[in-house]
Amino acid sequence: FPKLKFNTTYFVRAYAKAEGDIFYSKHVDSFRVADGWIRIADFPYPYAEGAAAVWNGRAYAGFGCKKSNGCMSGDLVTDFWAFDPAGPSGVGEWSASTDISPFITNRYNATAFTLDNTYYAIFGEYYEFNASNPVRDFCKHDLQNNTWTADIPFSSSFTRRTGAVSFVLDGKAYVGTG
Repeated sequence: FPKLKFNTTYFVRAYAKAEGDIFYSKHVDSFRVADGWIRIADFPYPYAEGAAAVWNGRAYAGFGCKKSNGCMSGDLVTDFWAFDPAGPSGVGEWSASTDISPFITNRYNATAFTLDNTYYAIFGEYYEFNASNPVRDFCKHDLQNNTWTADIPFSSSFTRRTGAVSFVLDGKAYVGTG
């Protein structure tokens, strides 16, 4: 059945047509189209090796490449995006941030999470002088005030890493692998 809505219960009953007459079953059954993905809005360009996180019903993305076959200097993302699933027109839409940190322009393969009203992007690779260098610092973005604090160092006991994963549980961020 095309165009059925997700998370909706539908009620059905069988019927038969014979010589112009329609006969309906007395038995009514139901089925539910559960979960699933609905395409709302495409990201403005191909995007790879970036870092995304969700806060207050919106998704935030940055720190990646505009190509999926490796990051070179001209392919690095130089913007930071927010996705509003409702959008001003009632449809989901992406919008670019107007306050861009220089920290975004050379980093990719980072991981991100949000705590309170702050987006954190940590680890990853920093592209400089035609080479990629794994890092252990991070930056944060105050989502309410749209301000960045960059290059915040970790303890030297942390290993530099790329491709890490992160999640938040009970108000604490966990970062690992990579």
